[in-house]
Amino acid sequence: MNKFYKYLIYRLYSYALKTNNSTPEESVVITLLFTHYIQFMTILFLTTFLFPEVGNIINFKNKLFFILFLGTAYFLVRRLIFNKEKWETYLQLFKGESKSESNKGFWLCFLYIGGSFLLFFVVVYIGFMLKLGRNNIQ
Repeated sequence: MNKFYKYLIYRLYSYALKTNNSTPEESVVITLLFTHYIQFMTILFLTTFLFPEVGNIINFKNKLFFILFLGTAYFLVRRLIFNKEKWETYLQLFKGESKSESNKGFWLCFLYIGGSFLLFFVVVYIGFMLKLGRNNIQ
C-alpha cells in the first residue's frame, strides 16, 4: 500500500478515534467505500460519454447492479483494506508529524476525498449538458 493511502487511513482513523465514535473502523471503511464508489462511477460515466455503447450494456436504472456493486465493494474494502493491527502501526508511523506536515496532510486528504466527489458532480453535469445539447440538435 502506498504512503499516501496509509496516511489517508491514518487521518480518517485518528479522526474517528478522537470523536468518540463507537465504530471508528467501520467509519473509515464506509468513507473509503463511498470515495471509491464515487471514483468508480466517475470513470463509468466518463466511459459512457465517450463510448455510448457501454451505456447500453450497463443499465443505469438497474438498482440491483448498484446494490450488488456496493455490497461487493464493501466486502472487498473490508477484507483488503481493514486490518486493525496495521492501522495501529499507521497511528504510530505518522504520530510525530509537525504542524505544517499535519496541515499539508489534511489538505491532501481533503482534496482527495472532496475532489473525488466534486469531479463526479462535474462529470455528471457536463454529461447531462452534452446529452441535453445532443437531444436539442436531433
